[in-house]
Amino acid sequence: MKTFLWSIVHKAISLGSNLQRRGMTSATPCVRCQDTETEMHCFGISLSKAVHLAAVLTFPEVVVKFRKVICLPPSGISLNILPWVLWAIWTARNTLIFEGRYQSPEETALKGIKLAREWTNSLERRTYLRVSKSNREHHHRLISITIR
Repeated sequence: MKTFLWSIVHKAISLGSNLQRRGMTSATPCVRCQDTETEMHCFGISLSKAVHLAAVLTFPEVVVKFRKVICLPPSGISLNILPWVLWAIWTARNTLIFEGRYQSPEETALKGIKLAREWTNSLERRTYLRVSKSNREHHHRLISITIR
């Protein structure tokens, strides 16, 4: 996920404007509206509507501002949801380009929330397993000390 965000911020992702900058002029328009596809066009427009960010911000500024946004209950997500929303937007775009299947903004938003919830749950399970393992190790040390 960090690599994905890095590639957006550093213009390394294959959006139309980035491809055009590299000399590929045939792939520049947005598949939905035929405008030039930039980071802000692909990701920022939806985000600015969703969190009321000013449209004049650059994409890196949006990312920094979004770090402070809290996902309100009852989503069940305690971490930053931005990476998952961006990933859902990106995969919805690619599904439209490569498979010709359109996903509504609502479907895309729900997919982002679902992915974020899955990530949060996996982190909680990992933390639980780590705590359980350390408790078992501590318990085994106590047993070995008692037996000696």
